[in-house]
Amino acid sequence: MRVLVFGLAVAVIGSVPAEAAWKQYKYTDLGIYKDFPAEPVKTTTIYKAPLAKEAPATVLTAVDEGITYRLTIVDFTKRATEGADLAFEAAERESGGLRGTFSTNSFPLWDHGANTVAGIELQVEKKGDIHAVEDIVFHKGRLYLIEASVPNSSPGRHSLGLARFMDTSQFYLRGYGFNYATGHDYPLGDDDPLDRDDRPAAPGYKPPAGAVSGPNGDGPPR
Repeated sequence: MRVLVFGLAVAVIGSVPAEAAWKQYKYTDLGIYKDFPAEPVKTTTIYKAPLAKEAPATVLTAVDEGITYRLTIVDFTKRATEGADLAFEAAERESGGLRGTFSTNSFPLWDHGANTVAGIELQVEKKGDIHAVEDIVFHKGRLYLIEASVPNSSPGRHSLGLARFMDTSQFYLRGYGFNYATGHDYPLGDDDPLDRDDRPAAPGYKPPAGAVSGPNGDGPPR
């Protein structure tokens, strides 16, 4: 899972208001598992940008405490080699470029080594007094736009749900991924849980604080 940049993973998960029924939703066909405070509404649209031109996109949206949680997955599987350019065009587009007010919060990483997924996190003040935090990731031919936005005047402006949403993306699916509990890597692209690398952790190994990983709820090796 992502190396948590806020150091709030445990606090966030334990402190979200009771009325927010946070749950992990699995979108294996879209290459991501994601926590939402309510079941998201799924729609399809066409993503448009000068370099991207037009591409099909799936949008998952939920609203809680006046906060809009949105995950957009754009299908660029036929243009996977252009990932860097498409991702940075998206960053310019989402931040408003020179016309907007934004800052770079971090460069989040999910996993390490051969399975690393990297992105950029922006904090943007949008027109209409909207505060937004957004991760932009290009991985395996898909552009992921992960955004939590809220009016500055809303009580939800300082909700812990903002941090939880940003810190609960998982891009590795069954059969691969870095196991923080042991410090070992699952076989890349391997769908057979019988031969995962389940050796004990090396002597003296300490998992990174706040980092969580595993086979995404698919269960332990049989």
